Amino acid sequence: MEILDGFQAEFGVFLLVFTRISGMFTTAPFLGNRIIPGNVRIGLAFLFALLLTPFVPLPAGGLPDNVFSYFLILGNELMLGLAVGLIATLTFLAIQLAGEMIDMQMGFAMVNVIDPLYGIQVPLMGNFLYILALMVMLLTNSHHLLLWGIQRSFVIAPAAGFGFTRASAQIVIDNFAGLFAVALSICAPVVGILLLTSVALGIISRTMPQMNVFIVGMPLKIIVGLVVLLFMLPLYGTLLEGLFGRMTGYIISFLNAVVT
Repeated sequence: MEILDGFQAEFGVFLLVFTRISGMFTTAPFLGNRIIPGNVRIGLAFLFALLLTPFVPLPAGGLPDNVFSYFLILGNELMLGLAVGLIATLTFLAIQLAGEMIDMQMGFAMVNVIDPLYGIQVPLMGNFLYILALMVMLLTNSHHLLLWGIQRSFVIAPAAGFGFTRASAQIVIDNFAGLFAVALSICAPVVGILLLTSVALGIISRTMPQMNVFIVGMPLKIIVGLVVLLFMLPLYGTLLEGLFGRMTGYIISFLNAVVT
């Protein structure tokens, strides 16, 4: 009976670990993309749960005997995993938003492409910067931060040993608000120079009324925007590494908040 009770306890902890990791893999960048089949994500979550379960201690009060209470704990684990993955995804959404702002100034706002990962229309430059960010993430091994975050979450917020607080909700809200600040910091050089180009074209249109500024301005703004983006690319990688580090800081702050 003791062996059976021990097996049931270990299996109960395994389900908690598997549920949290599954939530992370659902909303996390790259791992949560539709390009990765669902069975592959489930298999990866199952593998990570098997590897981590021996190092995850039992809750201090043990697992509840009531099935309803246990499913409530599973729901909390799922919500925690979804929240951690969402915080990581917001960084990439900020990058895509920056590309959309650049599109509006370059004249690409009407040119959308179909994203095969999500089946929706996305801005041209936004999709370019998003894919570039994923490539930088993989080339700089920043995706290891997500895997480290999975392991670290069970150290900071033990299985069945946390609770959502107002502070944790505030961190998610602050991350949403910071999304726009990050987007502006990424697109500011390109948007600023394109605004100066628009001002210059406005001055030219006043001094040379016979000139069709609309016909000249559209290709000129596209060329200027592409040239500025080309010069920004060497700095883009450094900026992304800083954003990935900031993403990790938000995740750690959120995990600390759910246990206070």
